Amino acid sequence: MKVEYLPDGSPDCPLVRLYGFTTDDAISLHRVCCLLAEGATAQIVLTDQDWVEAVGDVSVVLRAENREGGMSESGPGEFSWVLNASSWGRVAGLVEPFAQQHRGGFQWLDDATRAGDGLPVLMSFTGQW
Repeated sequence: MKVEYLPDGSPDCPLVRLYGFTTDDAISLHRVCCLLAEGATAQIVLTDQDWVEAVGDVSVVLRAENREGGMSESGPGEFSWVLNASSWGRVAGLVEPFAQQHRGGFQWLDDATRAGDGLPVLMSFTGQW
């Protein structure tokens, strides 16, 4: 799975894009989201996972907290995606269809951030939307 920050190039930018993944990668991301939703862990560095490839100098940390912070840039190329347990459960549900054998489509994983509360997070098999 590739993780990339797109500062411009589309009216939807800036955004963080997850793309170029296998169904196994999607299963792994689903598991990570479930761990955060269940409270089994409070933080996972997504870009440290062996199934994730950072495009450019990007680091993404996923955190479960009691607040909704969305995806935000905490420093140059450093991003934090902060959601509460319920929202991580919702994201897990949005990721789940990508764990099936189909190879198309895209999904905004955090539509609340698209309302201006942070950076949008896009998941797309091909990178297109």
